[in-house]
Amino acid sequence: MEKYSRWRDAGTGIQPFLPPVPPRSDSTAITLATNGFRLLVGPALAIVRLAVEGLVFGLYVLFIQGIGGILAFAPPFQRIWNRFWTSILARIALFAMGFYYIHSECVSVRRGRGHATGKQKLTAASVGSGDIIVANSSSYIDILYLTFRFAPLFTQIDSTKNEVRFISATQALLQCGQYPVASVNDKSYELKEAAMNAKKQGLGPIVVFPEATTSNGRALLKFVPLFKKFTIPENQVKIHVLALKYEYNHFSPTYTVGNKLVHMLKLCCQISNSLSVKWLAPNESPSSPTYSVANTVAASASAPTAAVPNAATDALANDGDTLGAQLLTLLGGIARLRKTSLGVNDKKEFLDYYFQRTGATKSKDAKSKKTK
Repeated sequence: MEKYSRWRDAGTGIQPFLPPVPPRSDSTAITLATNGFRLLVGPALAIVRLAVEGLVFGLYVLFIQGIGGILAFAPPFQRIWNRFWTSILARIALFAMGFYYIHSECVSVRRGRGHATGKQKLTAASVGSGDIIVANSSSYIDILYLTFRFAPLFTQIDSTKNEVRFISATQALLQCGQYPVASVNDKSYELKEAAMNAKKQGLGPIVVFPEATTSNGRALLKFVPLFKKFTIPENQVKIHVLALKYEYNHFSPTYTVGNKLVHMLKLCCQISNSLSVKWLAPNESPSSPTYSVANTVAASASAPTAAVPNAATDALANDGDTLGAQLLTLLGGIARLRKTSLGVNDKKEFLDYYFQRTGATKSKDAKSKKTK
């Protein structure tokens, strides 16, 4: 859309804040028949799926808010109970929306994609309390997948302080795609301090979306400089890097703007949906003793330029956050996503313009922040 051309990245030509356009397909008899079947079956399928999602929500209230709240007198047991049920319910929710199978693989940026990593494969058991999971953000489906896999602590980024606040999975779902303004009522922490606190109290791993907002899955936004207090290699906090990508033919699961319920309804109308997850080999993580900036830059520079451009200079970018720039390079390498010069502040300007043109309203948090 030309009216949004201001938010087209100059280096890549990508508009990361607009809903992606489905790929073109040939108008063959099979394609037309498939589309007709999808249009006929989709609405009925969506009704059934939304009913299942309503049941899942009811069970969440019962098991987590109800029984989980009663178990507050025994915090360790409460955490085990809540993690068990949130993981199960999140997987049911994903299945009900058409994510029947989620492909996951461990990849190496040093040795190339598809290289056999053997015992390097990451498992939920290998991610402990206080570990940081760094991921790209493009949909509320990200939240459900990470909840199913790890039952982690989620974070909300305050880009004015370059700090994070802990939020629940429910809060993360509600805030996904909203105007990216952090709450002023909750205590914020530097990321390393937050990770150390979670490790000390056994609260589980921490999920960080360093872009601080959603994009449409076609490229990566600039990271908020959260990692300035970390060392290279980082020897106090384990860091896991993962990329989530969605393949689609008709409607994209990525969510950047618009009515979330309408988006979910359209998503449920599809026969099936696809999510693939790629992990960075643990021995190539910045928390591995074998990690080095030189190896990462060299590996990224040898990758296709469409995936990771300007890798050598990126190490010095990101407002002096060298580790953050390295994580951006690593994430781009495993996801094969191009990096842009746009960031969370550009998303705010985009949403301001979008709300003005459409007459939509910002979230309550955004309104209260603007009036302060």
